[in-house]
Amino acid sequence: MKRRICLFIALVLVCAAAAFADSLTAGLLNSSAAGILDPTTGGSPGLAGSLNATTGLGILTFTDANTGAGFLDLFVDLALATPFYNEYGATGGGGPAAGQSWQIDVPDYWCNTAACQSIGLPFGLPDPNDPTANIIAYTLANSLNDRNAVPGNVSNYLNDCGAEPNSKSPAQNPACNNDISLAMGFSYFVPVGFQEIISFTVSQTAPASGFYLEQLHPVDAANPSGAAPVFLYGSATLQQVSSVPEPAVLSMLLLPALVVLARFRRGGIVLRG
Repeated sequence: MKRRICLFIALVLVCAAAAFADSLTAGLLNSSAAGILDPTTGGSPGLAGSLNATTGLGILTFTDANTGAGFLDLFVDLALATPFYNEYGATGGGGPAAGQSWQIDVPDYWCNTAACQSIGLPFGLPDPNDPTANIIAYTLANSLNDRNAVPGNVSNYLNDCGAEPNSKSPAQNPACNNDISLAMGFSYFVPVGFQEIISFTVSQTAPASGFYLEQLHPVDAANPSGAAPVFLYGSATLQQVSSVPEPAVLSMLLLPALVVLARFRRGGIVLRG
């Protein structure tokens, strides 16, 4: 269940007291090249675009020109409608691409790792709402688990179906709708002369093709028509930025020099110092 969350370190989580339609409660980017970034603020090195700080919608593009292995992970906690704890997740568009990872889970604002503590989250205690949640911890560790922990479809409109242990429903029911969040990441390798371009989109429109995560709010008493779903999807592209001659081309470039050298040797010319 969401609480009022205000982070003073890294400024990556939005301070939110209540959830409204299409509202962003929290978001963070974890980059091997640039560290932890706020996805709602543009201008960070390598980062273009931003997510709207109110709706959470938008497009992010990150360029990594560092040679070697790298990764980029995005976490977003959105509320599509009230009550925010009556939502669930799904996937679509086939399977993830090579190097792509993802997770749908209850946000673990008590995520109990040193990395979580470094961005101002509580540390040393289990999450009182869902002790098995780990999506923020896994985003910060670049270890998303490719699992939908809230497939839902059992109404939790009155917060009494067992989404989280409480006095009304002490036994947790994993089939219940809940407060959910989404995360997606890419791991990649950048050779010399190349750069990796990672793009994430958070939208109310599904992509024309490719793997995506979806957050849904069903029809309930407060939302007789339901709410517009939100989709998270991304792509990774390796782009050449400098010309590296192939072996055949390199041989052609060296051939004139080799011919000249052969002529000097055949003519018996000896250079003396």
